[in-house]
Amino acid sequence: MFSSWSSPPSPPPSPRPPHHLNASRSSFANPWPRSWLPTSLLRIPFVRAEPFNRPDIEPTKTVTPDWERYEERLDDGLRFTWLGHAGFLVQFPAVDATSNTIRVVFDPMFGERASPSDWFGPMRWLPPPCAVEDLPAIDFVCISHNHYDHLHLEALLTLNSRSTDDRPVIFFVPLGVKILLVTSGIGENRIHELDWWNSMTFPIPIPSQTPTASTLIPKPSPALSPISSSDTASPSASSSLDTFSIMPSSPPPSRIVFTLTPTQHNSGRGLLDQGATLWGSWVVKQFWPGGSSLEKIVDTGENAVGKKGKEREASVWFAGDTGYQTSDGPCPVFKEIGALHGPFDLAFIPIWRGASLSFIGKLGYRLSDSTSEALITALHASPEDAILVSRDVQARHSVAMHFATFAGSEHEALEPLIRLVEGRESVLGTAGVDDMDGKGRSKGKEDWEEEGGFGAVDIGGGGVIWVGR
Repeated sequence: MFSSWSSPPSPPPSPRPPHHLNASRSSFANPWPRSWLPTSLLRIPFVRAEPFNRPDIEPTKTVTPDWERYEERLDDGLRFTWLGHAGFLVQFPAVDATSNTIRVVFDPMFGERASPSDWFGPMRWLPPPCAVEDLPAIDFVCISHNHYDHLHLEALLTLNSRSTDDRPVIFFVPLGVKILLVTSGIGENRIHELDWWNSMTFPIPIPSQTPTASTLIPKPSPALSPISSSDTASPSASSSLDTFSIMPSSPPPSRIVFTLTPTQHNSGRGLLDQGATLWGSWVVKQFWPGGSSLEKIVDTGENAVGKKGKEREASVWFAGDTGYQTSDGPCPVFKEIGALHGPFDLAFIPIWRGASLSFIGKLGYRLSDSTSEALITALHASPEDAILVSRDVQARHSVAMHFATFAGSEHEALEPLIRLVEGRESVLGTAGVDDMDGKGRSKGKEDWEEEGGFGAVDIGGGGVIWVGR
């Protein structure tokens, strides 16, 4: 049972957050200056796609996941599996001997096309690793935005159908996206809609009955100073910096916290709803009682409610889809995310553009470098930019996503991996013997295991990040 809440006094009116274009929270925009204009694409041609001379880098493929591994109760490991495109399954460490290990799915995309139709639109280059029904039991689903290649309604409805009284599936979405899920048949009381910098906390084990978002009382978070010189989109400049909790009073020994953080992207499922819903990235942190086996100890701090002590933490940042560059240089929000919520044990970061341009690869062409940069810098991160994003958010281990799945050709599927390896060599300085796997091959798919590394796995592949070892 949840304790009743008394209504707090009404807060003083606050200015509209800079990413809100109206007071009704039905129109949104990136609060940073754009780095390109669509008219720039009219001046730059496509070029013929030439074969790559990188036999050391193997193309991405789809493999069969080993779901039995998810029955192992690791008390110090984050287990993950790439489901293709931007989809990931993450299992957090076991907090005790009896509670379910918490599993979170991000942006599951299992459709053959990223489109409103089964007959046209971007088509998969690589198949999904399994059916939605094959996934282990899921506790939470986080959606970054409503683009078709990130919000696959059929997959969400299937996950919803697997919800039980003992283990309900709970959905997290940015502002404005909830109505789409509700009208599609998902129960309103299990969908939680957040604004940038909003957080929501659940105790572990997860209660079988959870209140609707409208019944939660916002708790103001401590004032936070922006990292950048501009206060557009910083949490201290936003009126939406609230923390929602379904906990009755003080934090329980074990809990999981979801926070929607900003990205530089857009939204829309048609011509008439562009920017009508919000987009974002997700910070997911699990806290549980500390132990002598782990070194990663987090002090709850003087401001913590309840008994002061030590606790363990496992943290994930899911970037969704985002660009990195603005007309003033790198977008400052990623350093803000790192300063406020980092460092992260594991980050999933896009390294390529979306699915809508895959037809170019099918025709045997690729975007010229200048066109690619014009498209990528504002709304999509290049591999080189993705590496910088991982540094800004303070990720210990970064895994690439948002490439190969909806490519139009093998050339397009391979190019992001090649640029990731080359970018890692130039940005992180990992060229040489340390970048080889002992057989003369670049470790383009393994170096995510290294501290500070950034790499890729096959679809259906994954691994474990050890927390605090």
